[in-house]
Amino acid sequence: MIQLLYMDIRYLDSEEKCREILDYLSDERRKKALRFVHEEPKKQRLAAGYLLERCFQENGIKPPYSYGKSEGGKPYLLHHPEVEFCITHSGPHVFVAVSEQMIGVDVECMEHVPEEKRCLKIADRFFTEEDKKFIEDGGREGFLKVWTFKEAVAKGLDIPLVEVMKNTDVTMLSEHIARLEKDGVMVTICSLSERICGNFKVKKFFVDRETECVRMNLV
Repeated sequence: MIQLLYMDIRYLDSEEKCREILDYLSDERRKKALRFVHEEPKKQRLAAGYLLERCFQENGIKPPYSYGKSEGGKPYLLHHPEVEFCITHSGPHVFVAVSEQMIGVDVECMEHVPEEKRCLKIADRFFTEEDKKFIEDGGREGFLKVWTFKEAVAKGLDIPLVEVMKNTDVTMLSEHIARLEKDGVMVTICSLSERICGNFKVKKFFVDRETECVRMNLV
């Protein structure tokens, strides 16, 4: 099962709310968030740390939490190699995916996508021929699907994005990709250990009224 958690950092609209989240975090995650001076990246890390470590606790993984990084730069939970997780954020949107299988996730906002002509230039330089055809047909939305696909695959496989750019295209791995599109935001999940094709299949939907945290269990 894949557990996907979401928070809109616009919820963190006061120092009091930020402190409540900060107090919840492990020392390592707290220090990571406080390294940032600007509000948006700081709140993104606060939200990501909260979602991640809350999910650990709900699944019986007790603190303290310590983290390491693979050679490719992917973070992992020390002493719990059976746990896979991936963090992604774009603007106010923060998602965390947790699973017992290889997992990658990426979120992007449509407002950050360049105009269609620029999308085609980027595709011509970095993407495959199949990707370029897909973007020609799908425009900026097609570009967003390709981009989040590439990012999710790279994160899931823990390999450089540049390797994914030219060696995979959006028509591949269709049985291992799921997307959620809503209000100009696109989330793509790549799970290479099981089939999750199509749109998200939500087994459980939960909203924490205190923090506006949303959790979805995907099957």
